[in-house]
Amino acid sequence: MKTTVMPEQSLQVYGLFYSSIAGDVNGDNTISVIDTILVMKHIINSNTLSPEQLSVADVDSNGIISVIDVMLIQKYALEIITTP
Repeated sequence: MKTTVMPEQSLQVYGLFYSSIAGDVNGDNTISVIDTILVMKHIINSNTLSPEQLSVADVDSNGIISVIDVMLIQKYALEIITTP
């Protein structure tokens, strides 16, 4: 499986800064279980992600936010893999 990690840069969205690091959905420059929760909540329609968040949540770059993306983010957060 090929995963693309985007170069780090900050984006200003609604007065907040979001990182463009693949998997860093909450924009804190760290990939953690919090990012997986945000993506899972999006999948079950419990919350809506911004366009910038959707971009970094799609870590397998297939254009679809799915449980595969959640799994990759979670594995990275748990240090099972080295890139989300």
